[in-house]
Amino acid sequence: MTNIIVEWAPFVLKTNIDEQKFLIASDIMQQQFLSKQKGFIRRDLLKEEQGYYADLVYWQSKNDAEEAVKAFKQNISCLNYLEFMDKTGHINLQICIAHFVLIKSY
Repeated sequence: MTNIIVEWAPFVLKTNIDEQKFLIASDIMQQQFLSKQKGFIRRDLLKEEQGYYADLVYWQSKNDAEEAVKAFKQNISCLNYLEFMDKTGHINLQICIAHFVLIKSY
């Protein structure tokens, strides 16, 4: 049995970013890249009330997730999506990706 992998990718937006433009870039990245990746199940975009964000992406396997991360760095729609993000690690929050095994859903 294959374990579902949940990818956690937290970030903050650069100062003075128009959230609607960011959401358009998110939609484009989803349509042109993420939805076409092997093993992709679904993605949720989360926002905390103080302006922290996270992508939560579900994959069929760890290998699928890792391969998508590699390809992400080469795709123009993904690079455009990244341009909205503050890469300085504002308030100890860095652009980092972690993969978790889904052990139980309720």
